[in-house]
Amino acid sequence: MTFSKRFFCLLITTFLFNLTLADDSNGSIYFGDASSGQIDLMYDFETAVAGFQFDVQGLSGMSASGGSAEDAGFEISAGSTTLIGFSFSGATIDAGSGILTTLSYDSILSDSVTLTLGSGAITAPGGIDLVPNVDDSFTHPVDCNGDYYGSLEIDSCSVCGGDGSTCSSIELSFGTASD
Repeated sequence: MTFSKRFFCLLITTFLFNLTLADDSNGSIYFGDASSGQIDLMYDFETAVAGFQFDVQGLSGMSASGGSAEDAGFEISAGSTTLIGFSFSGATIDAGSGILTTLSYDSILSDSVTLTLGSGAITAPGGIDLVPNVDDSFTHPVDCNGDYYGSLEIDSCSVCGGDGSTCSSIELSFGTASD
């Protein structure tokens, strides 16, 4: 086989191999624990991460802090729907898993909060775009009164927030039977 044919075969093999790898996810971001006003954003990265940008919809007044992003010295900024994190010094978040950051919010705009990559990206050192899985949703828990993160429960009398003292009992009597 001539040099040009070998080079062409090598080039085609490399191209096909890279296309195959491009379809494989090399990390994910998803929702973790939540409470009133906060939701943990979790990560599982197969490689170091130098920056991220993704969308969170269904909340207002967002800010983010803590987690591995803050530990790595990242600047974290939350807009109305977009969360961005990066380091001016070139620091990275090591490969692994844990809490990426904790998202705080002022109010709930929708019963369901969604997490998507949108027009964002997750990048490795050198500006290499990763192929992450950033697609999750979260439904806020409500109590029997419809309050998010409320504590009211239905009592034994089927009353929301009741104490079980309003139940009515019915007695039915047919008298005595005689022959």
